[in-house]
Amino acid sequence: MSQGHTTHRAARDHARALCDQQLRVSSPQGRFHYEALLGDAAHVTLTSVEAYGEHLFYRFERGKTVHVLLGPEGSFHQHTSPPPAPHLATRLRLLGDTVTLDVLAPSTCDLISDQGKQAMLARLGPDPLRVDASPAGFFAYAARSRMAIGAALRDQKVIAGVSEVQGAGVLHALGIKASTPLRAIPHALIEQLWQQLVDRSAAA
Repeated sequence: MSQGHTTHRAARDHARALCDQQLRVSSPQGRFHYEALLGDAAHVTLTSVEAYGEHLFYRFERGKTVHVLLGPEGSFHQHTSPPPAPHLATRLRLLGDTVTLDVLAPSTCDLISDQGKQAMLARLGPDPLRVDASPAGFFAYAARSRMAIGAALRDQKVIAGVSEVQGAGVLHALGIKASTPLRAIPHALIEQLWQQLVDRSAAA
């Protein structure tokens, strides 16, 4: 299962290996309808890979975006091109000049519209690893919520992409019990918590 720092690392690795080249797309499992991505072409160019929390967005030419959420069973397998025969669970294969990426058994692997992407992101909390992240919404929620801080750090609607280990480590470092209601934690401590999540995720 991909979380936070591993999702961002995957975005960097996949962009480095596959962006700005013509890719051959297939779905060995048959559950990803890649024809909508390719159109009438035999290949398609990947232009960027973006991470948000546990979610990855692969942006292709002609404004097409593939949304991947690995979930509990999903994984990425990377091969040198030409690759070996795909695993039966391979939902999506991106075959590049020197690298091939397989997406196996993801919870989600579908085309998503720009409007659909924005609507989905609007339902998520801020991602501490994004340079454009604003903690303001998290701070405002913390000031009024009775939710326990331990549960809040696992809730993607409150804050996106924090692993259970990272959350527990930050709470331990700050001396905060996981059962403490958010609104009972002083604002200065909430600010420290956010900064530690940023620092620990970036270093992972």
